[in-house]
Amino acid sequence: EEFGEPCWQIDDAKVLFALNDTFLPFLKKTLDENAFSAVEQSLLTAMSRRFPKKTATGEYYLFEKLTRFKLLSYLRRELREEAKPFVVMAGETSLKTELATGTFSVRLKGRIDRIDHIEDDDEYRITDYKTGGDPQYPAGLVKVLPFSNCRELHNTMKTVQLPVYIHLLSETSRIPVAKINGRLVLLRTNKEEMLFKNLSAGAREEFHHHLMEGISMILADILDPDIPFSPFDDRQCRTCPCRSLCHL
Repeated sequence: EEFGEPCWQIDDAKVLFALNDTFLPFLKKTLDENAFSAVEQSLLTAMSRRFPKKTATGEYYLFEKLTRFKLLSYLRRELREEAKPFVVMAGETSLKTELATGTFSVRLKGRIDRIDHIEDDDEYRITDYKTGGDPQYPAGLVKVLPFSNCRELHNTMKTVQLPVYIHLLSETSRIPVAKINGRLVLLRTNKEEMLFKNLSAGAREEFHHHLMEGISMILADILDPDIPFSPFDDRQCRTCPCRSLCHL
């Protein structure tokens, strides 16, 4: 346990590359528990390529071993324990579209780790891998919508990533929001966080509409020259790579 935390932090990018490499051979194919052995072998091959032994130190070796355990645990849950059969539709896909914010139209761009189609439910599922383990969307989020101001959104949500990805996929593929869900796969804890939980089609669309209204509100605030920049949290602002935009 003492080594788990620092080793897991060594190279997040290689972990995500290895996972994306794992599913590439299975594009447009249906995956279920019978495919576990093939996907497992694909992961081990990707790990060998992304974590070459020639660069290994003692700490790096521990990190690679822990990473392999974490990712295999995720695959077991994904294919054997909880998942319905799904088709891998795309991996590492870049999408872009426009979002109206009132006065301005803003171009949104996103790079989605994986898009699946769950055949039993006729649902498209967006997956974003996270090497951390902290939840990003609070329980009961749907109950606090709509947001009345930017600070309220800032204090409630840690990220707007999934709502934006769902918007991108819906707009570029003409898939109704009611048929799309998004999830964060938290690799450190081997858990997942779904954006839409036990919501009807109509409730999903309303929920997502309010989230996108909040995102538009933030963008409109940023782009309005008459509204001065005011930091929400000075501690985070000190290390923010975009702090020069706020003239801080």
